[in-house]
Parts: sequence; C-alpha cells; structure tokens
Amino acid sequence: MAYPFLNTLNIHEEAYISEIIAEKLGPYPGDGSQEEKSVWVDAKIEQMEKYKEEHPDYKEQAKQHAIENAEKAREEAGKQAK
Repeated sequence: MAYPFLNTLNIHEEAYISEIIAEKLGPYPGDGSQEEKSVWVDAKIEQMEKYKEEHPDYKEQAKQHAIENAEKAREEAGKQAK
C-alpha cells in the first residue's frame, strides 16, 4: 500500500533545501539555452545532495521550519481577524 503523505513530506524537505541553496544557485535561466538549463538543474541536484550529506538532520530541520511557518501564519491570521 502506498502512503501519499510520504511524497508530500519529501516535497517539503526538497522545497526547504531549495530555499536554502537558492542564493548560491541563482535564478533558473528560463530564457537560456538548453545547455544553460541543464547545467543549472545539474548544479541544483548537486547542491541539494551536498546539503543532505552535510546536514544529516535536514528532515528534522524541514519539519521545524514547517511548524514555525504554520505558527507564524496562525498568528498573522489571528491578528487580521481582530
């Protein structure tokens, strides 16, 4: 039996790492050549793998990041509701 929520967890972990490495990586070269796009994608994959190796607790970091963002969103919604 497949557990769809596991894919969701992986997506959040990948998004968390993407946010962290975004500055190093720079923007996606949408108007660039296919070669430029391939180089960018390869660099992103490499940076993400490197981050995971250097931060074996990245899953817990991503989880805490999601919790903190949810708490901030709840607080903000509460302020707007008043």
